[in-house]
Amino acid sequence: WVSPLFWPESNMLLLNKFRSSCDENLQQLIQATHELIELVPDASDAATTKLKALQRFIEGFPKAEKKDNSQVVSPQVHRYESCRLTAILMTRVVSRGETWSDAANGTTFEKDIAFSLSNSDTGDFWGEHVGLLYWVSLIAYAVLHKTRYRLFSAGLVHRLISEICYGDQDPHIGVHSLKCLGKFEEACRVGK
Repeated sequence: WVSPLFWPESNMLLLNKFRSSCDENLQQLIQATHELIELVPDASDAATTKLKALQRFIEGFPKAEKKDNSQVVSPQVHRYESCRLTAILMTRVVSRGETWSDAANGTTFEKDIAFSLSNSDTGDFWGEHVGLLYWVSLIAYAVLHKTRYRLFSAGLVHRLISEICYGDQDPHIGVHSLKCLGKFEEACRVGK
């Protein structure tokens, strides 16, 4: 349940397990997003320079092949695209100090995230990548809460929270990721 975005650098077991279960693009995308999260509390000139480089790097990831027919591509492609769009939104929140919905406003992100997430086989909670699904779902919920997709995103978040509370997982793990994401968003809003 711990998203790889919030892994402690000293915990190589979690990091190695994640690396062995995903392709190179997803691994690099998540590593860059992890660096972005670690960078937020730092307001130095070096951090600003690194932020700009990370933003270009994250926005430079290739788009997943998008098809109108969800059966044409595998759930893995939609999983990657959900993570890519979420990471791009995070760069906008950090660099502009915007809220999640403001960062998506005027773009097709709302429709694209809802499409990719709904076709990414959420029935199995993304298997070993459940921590990524938790991260994507929380941000999707923040972005989609004022749109026609709000019930979909709310339902997914509530399913995940229910699984954390009543499933076989340690409930503190999901809470840790949620707290880290909350601290990240707060740091972005206050401009730190």
